[in-house]
Amino acid sequence: MLSRRRGRSPLQRSAILGLPVILAPAGRRLGQACDLALSPAGGAVLGVVVEGGWPRSRRILDRRAVAGWGPDALVAAAEQWLAPEAGLPAAALAGKPVLAPPGRELGQLDDLEFDPASGTLTAVGLSAGLVADLLHGKSRLASGLRLGEAVLWAEPAAEPAVTGHEARGAEIELS
Repeated sequence: MLSRRRGRSPLQRSAILGLPVILAPAGRRLGQACDLALSPAGGAVLGVVVEGGWPRSRRILDRRAVAGWGPDALVAAAEQWLAPEAGLPAAALAGKPVLAPPGRELGQLDDLEFDPASGTLTAVGLSAGLVADLLHGKSRLASGLRLGEAVLWAEPAAEPAVTGHEARGAEIELS
């Protein structure tokens, strides 16, 4: 039952944070999901950062080892761990400004949406700040991002179809 979401609909990073990670069929708890590990270019999810064990540690469980992406737990079919330096923690990107060329800020990165079957990032959630988010809702950018040292660049290099306050709570398409 827990695998019903796999490959069907994208998941949000925020939805998996804090979920227990269980090894099937033994039912042994590996820890809890505390982040996602992204490819160095930032375009794909490599794994789930799992915190737990003794001594308390953080390890990256390969995304392909997760057999079930349930609403109450992540179920791992095997213990396939990636090297700690393999992935960029998604938390390191939170709050970074997202710019569309020629330099217009669309918001700050708030959440990531990904396809659990392929690991592909499908969208990002943008925040314009607490007050603006409460008044107008958060935006969703359904496009790729290119990582920079201080900012994230929205791709392709064109203007968003929806801009300004009317974009809040709407999907922003870059064409």
